[in-house]
Amino acid sequence: SCCLKSLLLQTYENLEIITVNDGSTDGSLEILQEFAVQDNRIKIITQAHNKGQAVARNTGLMHATGEYVSFVDSDDWLDLQCIELCIKEVEYGDLDLLQFASVYVSETSQWNSVNKSTSILSGDAYVNQQSLNVTVWGGLYKKAIIDMNSIRFNTQLVMAEDQLFVYKFLKFANRIT
Repeated sequence: SCCLKSLLLQTYENLEIITVNDGSTDGSLEILQEFAVQDNRIKIITQAHNKGQAVARNTGLMHATGEYVSFVDSDDWLDLQCIELCIKEVEYGDLDLLQFASVYVSETSQWNSVNKSTSILSGDAYVNQQSLNVTVWGGLYKKAIIDMNSIRFNTQLVMAEDQLFVYKFLKFANRIT
């Protein structure tokens, strides 16, 4: 519920929060339903059987109607100004992708996962940067690029499906930071 609360409390309120219940049996659906009753920005999509992260993300993409998409896993949470600041930055720079810094936190440690660059680069130049974050979370992606190029997560991969998605996206993106 920390994840959902961090989304619902964003200072940028014009959000569409798409949740995909991937056949969970742990009470997640009931929690989602409780939140959805309180906030109509939450859309719940339920899959009867667990089909994996790639299918769940593709399902969310099919239902997304916003100009930009961000992927947030259930064990993530966002700073309350995250989306507002990202939207301002992507609009100011007319960006196709903005990757934002993230911090990994566990019971015993904490580390920054992205050494954030402020330069705006093309897709090819960005791939050559050492600061490339190939995880799909921690970014704001222009949905038109995803749709126009039919970019989806590879459902045959058990691991690193997000890396392939990011590389496909970068192939078509022009302005990235």
